[in-house]
Amino acid sequence: MDARTTPTPATRAAPGTSSGNSPGHRCSLLWHDGRIPAEDDPQPAWFHDLALDQLVASLTAGREFHDLAPLYHRHLLTSEAVIHRQDAMRDIEAEGTAAACEAFATAMRRTRDAFARTEKRYHELQKQRFLLEGLEAYCAGTANLAQALDALPLASEAFLGLRTYVADLLASDGHVALRSEVNAIVADLAAVHYDVRVYGGGFRVERHAGEHDQGAEVEELFAKFRQGDQGKRPGETRDAPQLNAIEEQILEFVARLHPKLFGRLAAAALGARDAVDRTLVRIDREIQFFLAYREAVAPMRRVGLPFCFPIVTSDKTVRGRAAFDVVLAARLVGEGRPVVTNGFDLHEGERIFLVSGPNQGGKTTFARTFGQMHHLAALGLPVPGLEAKLHLFDAIHTHFEREEQVADRRSKLEDDLVRVRSLLEAATPGSIIILNEIFSSTTLDDAVFLGSEVVRRIVALDGLCVLVTFLDELVGLSPTIVSAVSTVVPEDPARRTFEVVRRPADGRSYALSVAEKYRLTFAELSERLRF
Repeated sequence: MDARTTPTPATRAAPGTSSGNSPGHRCSLLWHDGRIPAEDDPQPAWFHDLALDQLVASLTAGREFHDLAPLYHRHLLTSEAVIHRQDAMRDIEAEGTAAACEAFATAMRRTRDAFARTEKRYHELQKQRFLLEGLEAYCAGTANLAQALDALPLASEAFLGLRTYVADLLASDGHVALRSEVNAIVADLAAVHYDVRVYGGGFRVERHAGEHDQGAEVEELFAKFRQGDQGKRPGETRDAPQLNAIEEQILEFVARLHPKLFGRLAAAALGARDAVDRTLVRIDREIQFFLAYREAVAPMRRVGLPFCFPIVTSDKTVRGRAAFDVVLAARLVGEGRPVVTNGFDLHEGERIFLVSGPNQGGKTTFARTFGQMHHLAALGLPVPGLEAKLHLFDAIHTHFEREEQVADRRSKLEDDLVRVRSLLEAATPGSIIILNEIFSSTTLDDAVFLGSEVVRRIVALDGLCVLVTFLDELVGLSPTIVSAVSTVVPEDPARRTFEVVRRPADGRSYALSVAEKYRLTFAELSERLRF
């Protein structure tokens, strides 16, 4: 059954350590127990059939640095873990929290960009200045995050724990010293002024003697020719050019004039990467997990499509209201087209949806919606729908029709049999099984026989299942099977509503499928016979 916990501040961690936190507790927005798992999860086998691979591709676009895909691959196995993420997502859906997270992410991106620029530079002093720039962005971003979190009405254990962690980090001796030194070096470098005196074939660099600065006048004169920063992302810094030979010499002479200051710069640069708290680096990535999804569903929400936090339990009575395929909906909304929503219910003792009806009537979309909602729920994310109660599964097993390959020596029927057998061997009572149009390549009698054998095994397994099929006869095999039908407009059977409703099958889906295959529907015959 589902468990609901009252958010409480996370246990305080030892701040400022390079490893992030004490072994007893690790501050995390994603993992409720603070145990950060190793990430060796490949894309789950069900992703392609459910179009979740397309969803993850859209979520990770532009965020490649963070390698978010493994986070969307691994689903949670306990209701406590799901609730931890749901509560964190509720906090981050508020504009204030989202803005604070975006600002922190921008600061961390500036830090990374500054550090990365050192890889493309040859002069050591220029490298050191970029490293200092990265530390400056990190210190400012961390301080701003702490200030923002302190002012927000947070409720989740995850963000309350982050607030505590960042406050403790800022108060730690190591971070106080780091921030003080970085700010001091930045200020001292800004105060350095020097004169370059050119004579004959050489030049001298001297301390500034208070003479009139002609450089400012030159900059003002040419300001109107300055190129803008069009196309920059928030937080992105334009790459500075390489120093030429003259600039390098001038910089070296300036460093000789201020040996102590540039010695402090070298010391700060030497430990710059290690000074960035590893836990905050991870938190930055975890924030992206939530922000990417929030950003992806925003256009759908703006047109009125609902998203909700489902009840997630080990119970197998599931339901959904106004549910929809999130991948299909994103495309339709982008094209300005309407999205059809559907509902579903499995009551006590019911386990299998048998979905029948005419081709292109929304049956496959219904099956995908069912699978997508369960996976998204097990990630702790809002699911597409007005209200939902979903099963916390161990795995989703799918079988969708696929095109025959020339190199594949097996027939389509043999391929179906092999794949379904492997699926049934892997499935457990805690699994979700989604079968889409199995055995459609054989005769009706053989399809009924094979389909009956598969359904009996699923019934014995007691797993949840969505079975899309033209074999209406299979409904009568067990009282655990519920019939759902994709509907058409009563006055015009050729027009699909794309709505799937719970009702007894009318026995016409197979006939309609055959008629459509051979273009023998009423509408098509009328068109062909028109003189």
